[in-house]
Amino acid sequence: MPTLKRRFALLLMLIFVIACGGAPQATFAPQPSGVPAPPTPTPVPVGVTSTAGGLTLALTADVTMALVRIPAGEFIMGSADGDADAQSNEKPQNKLNLPVYLIGRYDVTNAQYEAFIIATARRWTMPIGKEEYPVVNVTWRDAVDFCRWLGEATGRTVVLPSEAQWEKAARGPSTGSGDGRKYPWGNQPPDMTLLNFNNNVRSATVAGHYSPQGDSPYGLADMAGNVRQWTSSLMSPYPYRTDDGRENQSSGDWRVVRGGGFIVGSRGVRSASRESYDPISRYDDIGFRVVVLP
Repeated sequence: MPTLKRRFALLLMLIFVIACGGAPQATFAPQPSGVPAPPTPTPVPVGVTSTAGGLTLALTADVTMALVRIPAGEFIMGSADGDADAQSNEKPQNKLNLPVYLIGRYDVTNAQYEAFIIATARRWTMPIGKEEYPVVNVTWRDAVDFCRWLGEATGRTVVLPSEAQWEKAARGPSTGSGDGRKYPWGNQPPDMTLLNFNNNVRSATVAGHYSPQGDSPYGLADMAGNVRQWTSSLMSPYPYRTDDGRENQSSGDWRVVRGGGFIVGSRGVRSASRESYDPISRYDDIGFRVVVLP
């Protein structure tokens, strides 16, 4: 019978295997020795060079960051009651005295952000051909982490600018008459020669494209239009005070962004204009610049 024949054949195979010393054992190639472990991310050493007007940080052999020194002193913060473009959250206008600090001449660029990405082994893709454009689509937390990395790499205190630091850098010191300028370049209404706004270009432009004609009194570029910028501050009523909780860095509440962007019109690119966003949000017209404390 076929069943008996199959059983007999299996029995013969079993006897043969036992006689030969058992079933063949699987063999595995040994793990090659000397294979290096995956690299552990380490901070990139950043060179710091003092300049006549501030600092230059060398993030890599080819990527630098220029910071401008903002002297201690008084400036005008907020909008005057007679400004027809002013929003209620920009009032009351007041004078504020700040100590010295340094702030990025430009928004953090894609090339500068890439140095941080490589050093911290994060996932991010460099936009093709846009190394010198402002980095965008970064959360407030991403910006804070960049500042923390840069601070560890330089041994300096690196933070996002507060609203007050940002506005002073955009408007300059108070004048003898006590009137703050409306835009970084002065009170002249904005146009396409001064900044990227009103969706005229329909996207961000390379950092410093409108410099020097659109610069602030301290020589900062793109403080109006192009890319809005995260600040360290929570959205709170004026007058601005550092001790009222608005600089609580552990809060998850909405953070202020400044400077308008390439989409907004003239009202939104005024130096006193304020907006706020969820700190975990990402937009293609929000980036940031950094402050270094002396």
